[in-house]
Amino acid sequence: MLTLAELLRMPQVERARPLVVAGEEGLARSVRWVHTSEIFEIGPLLQGGEVLLTTGLGLVGRRPSEIATYVSNLVDRNVTALVVEIGRTFSTLPPTLLSNSTKYGLTLIELHQIVPFVEITEATHREIISREQGTKPSQSGPNNLFLEHLASGATIRSIIELANRISGEVVSYVDSAGEVVVASAEEIPTGPPSTSTEVSINGRLRGAINIFGSKKNSHQAVGVATAQSLAVLLSRSDMPVALVRREWLLSLIASPDDPEIASDIRAKAAGLELVGNTLQPVIFSGFSINDRSPLLASLASSRVGLVIDLDDCLAVISITPRERTKERARRELLEATLNSLTTSLDISLRQRLRITAGDPVTDISSLGRNMRTARSASRINELLGNSASIRYASELGAHQLLANSVPDRTLELFVDEQIGALIDADARGSRDLVGTLEALARAGFSKTIASEALGIRRQTLHNRLGKISEVLGPTALEDSERRFSLQVALVAWRLRISAAARG
Repeated sequence: MLTLAELLRMPQVERARPLVVAGEEGLARSVRWVHTSEIFEIGPLLQGGEVLLTTGLGLVGRRPSEIATYVSNLVDRNVTALVVEIGRTFSTLPPTLLSNSTKYGLTLIELHQIVPFVEITEATHREIISREQGTKPSQSGPNNLFLEHLASGATIRSIIELANRISGEVVSYVDSAGEVVVASAEEIPTGPPSTSTEVSINGRLRGAINIFGSKKNSHQAVGVATAQSLAVLLSRSDMPVALVRREWLLSLIASPDDPEIASDIRAKAAGLELVGNTLQPVIFSGFSINDRSPLLASLASSRVGLVIDLDDCLAVISITPRERTKERARRELLEATLNSLTTSLDISLRQRLRITAGDPVTDISSLGRNMRTARSASRINELLGNSASIRYASELGAHQLLANSVPDRTLELFVDEQIGALIDADARGSRDLVGTLEALARAGFSKTIASEALGIRRQTLHNRLGKISEVLGPTALEDSERRFSLQVALVAWRLRISAAARG
């Protein structure tokens, strides 16, 4: 096995000028594999013994407590080392990352010269695999070709296609039940293969590589190299379906336009059938750690869709037949399903739960973008304290824009300019003028709807609106441009007071 100390002495890594800043005692540990990831929630996707390369992008804006959790999760997964490139995201490491790595015993390494991560991973993977297979990197023949291919990022199909190119024959991979998983041709020759090599991992049969040559055992070396390579690949990705699904969804949210991630093949592997269906992301958030298990059980029994645990929330991909093209019909179906689900939950969980839905889509890239939007909107939904009734990300677009794009001080000045006098009037004892204006805005400035929402008589509302006009000016409730400014200010005000109440 390759040790961490040996990895740091490899030419590709030495060029990056590595510096061990914590956990030097871990240099003797073995390196099972090298991963690159900017995903903050990477911990559950690792299997132990990995070196994790990152630019630190996933740590930007994280609170000290979140970084501490990130480090402890890596230690819990028995990660060999965390390697952070200095210069692209951070000019110096976040102090909390360094202190917690020291505290938890995680080996932390800085890279002070930018070297493409792909060069480091290819070189280290080549070395790891050659040691596992007992093959020298300079050795010619099929073993070395497969070694190079594995190191540069292989898939089951690409390994079978490489075997086909080397042998010139039809090659297939069958599972332990004899069913064809991948083949190099649409039609497989009848009769037995000329060469059949078992694929096994830790003594467990995972299938066989079949090569249909003209002579028996004519391509035995290719069969052995293919089976070994496939075993290495499968052992790297041999994780529960739930984790495969989670890793794919997190990657899709981060890179929705990456054709390899946003492919139908990856979606099917995660359990999504796109043909003839419409997909809609729904985020469940706001629940406590003790609520997770009963909520997961309820979601599973309700068959509302594909459920993915993302730690800070539960994501559901609702799947409906595409012929339900009318938006109203689709909304009604989704809301009826979710209402049925929430009524079965404990009343205290229902009060805490927040449900946020994205837009319905028909392709994988759009699913990733809409899932990201829905996840962002769910945080706004939590902040606003909306009840368990479903909210749509599109309804919270202005809230997201203000929360994510406008500096706090700018928002504060804008709110003060637009409705500051009204806030002051309420502080002096007026009857909730800001709340009244907010209800009126939500009602589309319909006085009838606003009075019903507030539970007051029309005359009472009329008196309050008169007071609002006195404070803000006689045209404040009549001019369309001023109304728009007031609505934006009310959204910003609601975000501010909700954040203050939670913090």
